[in-house]
Amino acid sequence: VTATGAFNVASISVEAGKIFNAGTFTHTLSAANGAAWTNNSSVTAANMGTSTLVFTGAAGTITGATDFYNLTLNNGASTTISSGASKVNNLLIVNGALTANGLLTLVSTDAINARVGESSGSATGVKVQRYIAMGRRAFRFLTPGVTTTTPIKDNWQLGTHITGSTTGANGFDLTASGNPSLFVYNNQVASGTGWSSVPNTNATTLTSGVGYRLLLRGDRHDDQVIVNVTGLNMNAPVTLEATGSLTTGTVIMNASSVPPINNTTNATTEGYSLVGNPYMSPVNGELVTKSGLEQSY
Repeated sequence: VTATGAFNVASISVEAGKIFNAGTFTHTLSAANGAAWTNNSSVTAANMGTSTLVFTGAAGTITGATDFYNLTLNNGASTTISSGASKVNNLLIVNGALTANGLLTLVSTDAINARVGESSGSATGVKVQRYIAMGRRAFRFLTPGVTTTTPIKDNWQLGTHITGSTTGANGFDLTASGNPSLFVYNNQVASGTGWSSVPNTNATTLTSGVGYRLLLRGDRHDDQVIVNVTGLNMNAPVTLEATGSLTTGTVIMNASSVPPINNTTNATTEGYSLVGNPYMSPVNGELVTKSGLEQSY
């Protein structure tokens, strides 16, 4: 089936062996007893084109792996992804409660970066990607885009080596030196620089809005990248993944937030905070309401 216009129906079900070409249209699913998208076939990004699938009305369900372009959940109730690993390649909007169960990925590649638009709802179990192109073997400032319930080892560390042990203890990838490669910054410490390495990767989780400093050596296909400490460049591009809850709505960063903003008596850390973008979307810093912060950095 090839759409020649926008659909407004209760549900769409793609039967096995069939193809649905969504085109450039906005298709709306709405039903008093719950809208449903069911894919029992192969619906790829090419089939979905630049279309938007909108859920309205009562609770909705998504079944079967689908490469969505835009997905908008305006049902104000709940939407559940029950099976099939689906993707969003451009824009996700959640005005309701999305339970993704780890089955929805916001895709990041060298060509696309899916994002979350202005949303008033909540979303759990969403996997977000961050593609990092080939470059220098160096520390990068990163933030996960979600708050995870599973540890770093089951998220970022699936894509890159994270070290901090000579034996592989505490979830770390082992190196001869045991030097750590993942750090957080806390300006609340009574003394010192504020930097500390994470204590482990098999119990510590990731938090959206928190900034991390990670040494990127490359991906995990070659363990020699953690042996060859003199290498200047990454061995390959990296796609970092983290699965958890999206941050939506208004976020206030102040002296009591996580991370805290410049509330310290430590002369070394006074005036400094490391803040990550809490949203899975670009933010224009000039449009952020600020008090006591300069426009430059």
